[in-house]
Amino acid sequence: MEVLIGRHPTELISLSSLPPSTSSSSSSVVVGQNIMLKDVLDRCLGPPEDGVGEEMMHVVKLAFSCLRGDPRTRPTMQEVSIQLSSLSRRPTFPKTFQTTTLGQLMMDSEEE
Repeated sequence: MEVLIGRHPTELISLSSLPPSTSSSSSSVVVGQNIMLKDVLDRCLGPPEDGVGEEMMHVVKLAFSCLRGDPRTRPTMQEVSIQLSSLSRRPTFPKTFQTTTLGQLMMDSEEE
């Protein structure tokens, strides 16, 4: 996440790891619904070109799954490696990079 947003992702980490007892994961998704992915990425990277936006969405979704509060539900490093090596063969997202919110990626990462 730090590489993609250009700073330590403190806010994103705390947003994605809200404890279920005080706030359900759906609450963090609601908060994230208002945050566009394109708005949190490092401006130095520039807008992504053909296909790169889709890959970035998969990487952010995977990063959120690695930040889950319950360690038993996080992917193993082997699973992360497999997912990263198969990014180009992943299914496409229903929305474009420009219109995707963090909440949508958080919700998608919880469903896997």
